[in-house]
Amino acid sequence: MYAATATARTAAGPAPYATSGVLPAVCTGEVACAWNLPHRPESAGTARRIARTLLDAWGTDVDTADVVLLVVSELVTNAVEHALPP
Repeated sequence: MYAATATARTAAGPAPYATSGVLPAVCTGEVACAWNLPHRPESAGTARRIARTLLDAWGTDVDTADVVLLVVSELVTNAVEHALPP
C-alpha cells in the first residue's frame, strides 16, 4: 500500500474523501489526511479523485489543478509500475 498525504488549508467542511469512496487511514481535521492505496493500476484514478476533491475544496484554479492531477497520476502510476508490492 502507498500513503498519500495532504494538508488542508480550509475550515472544516465536508470530508475530502466523502466522494472518493476511500476512507482515510489518518485524518485529523485541518492538520493532515492520509490514504493507503492498494498496489494496483486503479489506484492512480483513486488518487486523482481524492486530489480533485481537495483541490476543489481549496478553490484551486483550473490550470494549477490540472498540473497537480498530472503529477499525482504520474507518481502513483510510477509507484505501481516500478515498486515491489508490499
